[in-house]
Amino acid sequence: SLFGGYYDSSIKQSNDENYNSYGVTISMPLFDVNRGRTIELRQLEYLQSKLQVADTKVEETNAYQDSLKKIEFLKKKIEIAIDDEKLYDSLVTSTKNLYEAGEKTIYDIDTLKNSKQTMIFDKKIYEIDAQQVLLNLYAKMYGEI
Repeated sequence: SLFGGYYDSSIKQSNDENYNSYGVTISMPLFDVNRGRTIELRQLEYLQSKLQVADTKVEETNAYQDSLKKIEFLKKKIEIAIDDEKLYDSLVTSTKNLYEAGEKTIYDIDTLKNSKQTMIFDKKIYEIDAQQVLLNLYAKMYGEI
């Protein structure tokens, strides 16, 4: 630290009417009583941060793997919905033939057409769900979530 001062008196008390004071002070602790504890605390903080980074890495890896599994599961559901749609196509065709033969009613055909349409909508829903999983993964990667 530095300090300085200047004093000028209008009343003459001595031969010197101006009083100047200048100085420099340096202080440095010679011994830190808590030095060992401070070092231990810093080491503990460092180890805690390393552990936190490792935990975060494991969590993010698990979240990524979970997202991949969800997408694979939805792809399988899409394949099943496509297969079901094809089955309903063949059922509608055979039911139309049976309707023409007089063994089935028009309501049976309508029910099968509605079930086929349900499979088409299910497939679209699964595709949207897969896109949503990808979007969440993308947003998490860029810090939006």
